[in-house]
Amino acid sequence: MDDAFFYRSGLSAGVRIGNRSLHSQFVSFSDSLDSLCSSPQGNRICAECKSKLRNSVFVLDQIGSSDYQYSFLNGKSLKESYGFVDSVVFTTQYIVQKLIEMGATKVLVTGTLPMGCLPGYLTILGNPRRNDYLSYDRHGCLASMNTFSRVHNDHLQSALSKLRSRHPEVEIAFGDTYKAFMAVLRNHVLLGFKKDEMFKACCGSSSAGGRGGEFNFDPAKVCGKQGLRVCEDPSTRLSWDGFHLTQEAMKLVVDGLFVGERRSGLLLG
Repeated sequence: MDDAFFYRSGLSAGVRIGNRSLHSQFVSFSDSLDSLCSSPQGNRICAECKSKLRNSVFVLDQIGSSDYQYSFLNGKSLKESYGFVDSVVFTTQYIVQKLIEMGATKVLVTGTLPMGCLPGYLTILGNPRRNDYLSYDRHGCLASMNTFSRVHNDHLQSALSKLRSRHPEVEIAFGDTYKAFMAVLRNHVLLGFKKDEMFKACCGSSSAGGRGGEFNFDPAKVCGKQGLRVCEDPSTRLSWDGFHLTQEAMKLVVDGLFVGERRSGLLLG
């Protein structure tokens, strides 16, 4: 989302305001096309660029994840954060529409991960009673946050379905990163993740004590701060910094995602 959204929502505190929104990235991409693809005759996009746009796969990956992260880190409740879902999904839908108007014919949009399984959310929203079966699922993830992720993904799939109806000539696929991650989690032992370490952030701090110590995540000392150590073997952890996956975990999620897309016959079939 753009800066104005953060200000209107009371999310400016602790948020690095800047030109990093999806819309601003699209504008930069469009400007690049203007400079690279204009023909000598002044046409906005030359034939070569049109061909590249037509034969490329455009990927919009986990749009909104940072917006929700900022929301919870700034103290917004789960109920308040649900109010942002429609805006996030609408923005994603709008950008996909603009890409199609530009000439894209293959678009892959991924959903959010099960956020309740990430160390950052387990720390800032977790219940000290880890054995509370109402708060946690059988994997040890926050049930309410995973429900939030599924609601976002359901809304996103509905929006993409409308775009497909509007543009039957365009291949628009939904990448179910939630499902792919849960498959990794279910098979974590076979995949080499250590049960007692996999929910700990590889790069972080346990100085917060309590829940933060359990997940090696301190919102006041995030990865990148001077003096923070990195775990010896990132391949045994699911999360790199509390919110993003390690390279090993992300590779497994993407592998599962693209196998699924091949099976569905979309984009990569």
